[in-house]
Amino acid sequence: MKILITGAGGWIGQSLSRKLFLEGHDLVVSSRNPRKLGSSLEVPCEAFAWDPMKGLAPPEMLRGVDAVIHLAGEPIAASRWTSGQKKKILESRQIGTRNLVKSLAKMPQKPKVLISASAIGYYGNSSQELDETGPNGKGFLAEVCQAWESEALALFDQIRTVVVRTGVVLHPSGGALEKMLPAFDARVGGILGSGQQWMSWIHLDDLVSIYLKALMDEEISGPVNGTAPEPVQNSAFTNLLAKQLRVPAFLSAPSVALKAAFGEMSQVLLEGQKVVPKMLEAHGFSFRYPALKDALEDFFPSSDEAGVRRFSAAQFFLKPVGEVFRFFCSQKNLEGVMPPSLHLKLSTMSTSELQESTRVEYQLKVHGLPVKWVSEIRNWVPEKSFKDVQLKGPYSVWEHEHVFEEVRGGTLVRDRIRWKAPGGPLRAFVSPLVSSDLKKIFAERKIRIAEMLAR
Repeated sequence: MKILITGAGGWIGQSLSRKLFLEGHDLVVSSRNPRKLGSSLEVPCEAFAWDPMKGLAPPEMLRGVDAVIHLAGEPIAASRWTSGQKKKILESRQIGTRNLVKSLAKMPQKPKVLISASAIGYYGNSSQELDETGPNGKGFLAEVCQAWESEALALFDQIRTVVVRTGVVLHPSGGALEKMLPAFDARVGGILGSGQQWMSWIHLDDLVSIYLKALMDEEISGPVNGTAPEPVQNSAFTNLLAKQLRVPAFLSAPSVALKAAFGEMSQVLLEGQKVVPKMLEAHGFSFRYPALKDALEDFFPSSDEAGVRRFSAAQFFLKPVGEVFRFFCSQKNLEGVMPPSLHLKLSTMSTSELQESTRVEYQLKVHGLPVKWVSEIRNWVPEKSFKDVQLKGPYSVWEHEHVFEEVRGGTLVRDRIRWKAPGGPLRAFVSPLVSSDLKKIFAERKIRIAEMLAR
């Protein structure tokens, strides 16, 4: 299918785009800056310029589209809820969705399905178990979700429409969990408020699968709760996360302190809903991570030593796997793919090109500090994969696996990294910096590799 995705540049949109491409779909994306978005996505797409707040979508963007997935909207917890920020949060969803739906209404050939994001904030604050038939709640977030869904469902009689009432999406690379980790690493993570508020969560991979289910199952329409079947209270979540990270969690953040720090936005932390995915279960959806302990084990495997984190990235090239593999094995390319800010220089390499047991020595700078790095190539499988393992360098642990997959006439390169920040007692403060650095480095590396391979 040809699928339009709005909000594809977000961390959820990135994962969904990659999955849809690997499933064989062709992607169209919209952005205020289409060139930047097109270069940042991991997979090929057709990018169009469109600001949902400023008018209808260009007809050429919608022409021939079989499905629309609407994720765009101002982040809920990006900053304190001033009156201006609340207006942005509401209008980006209400007006943005209205303009999208109006655009679809004008198309002579409409898409088969529209899937719009929503949130479980629709139900307001509640400790009662809620499925999709539950009543709408009160409060700012409930009002936002209700207005959002009302606009999304305006063409329900003409286009099969699904609204995914999304819970707290969990993944270490974004969202709530990414924000929590520094506090837990610093041994100051703990229960929020009373700890009795319910947390209806969902693993990012399961959320992506929910969108695919809604896309392909023509029997699904209307609201769908995008949550795991086993919600937990905040106290249970805190204890399970601390146990998985192997850190204490004996502190708590009093409600009065959170309200003072975050104002009205503190309701995101102090309120919750006990939501269950009745619609998905009725349509045979199978959760890969139904229980929180399963999700946390995926993020922070028990087999890893304490403090080890994981990072992943991917990039598609419309080139044969052999050519792409040789590019990554070439000595002359090792320096060129890295951002100039790292000042990376290859000192010595034990073989002319990478192979099993090759040792590579680099000189580089990390935040201006000179660093010597020695790595060894292991698990060498030509045109399939290899791993470089740090023997000496800035990290306590560094293992970077490169995986090469033949996909849709080209090659998908996956980077999978296990790392542990240095610093001993200071590790808790260094880890967030490393995590941020990795995102920036690999974003720039992606652009440089694409340019070099295009020559």
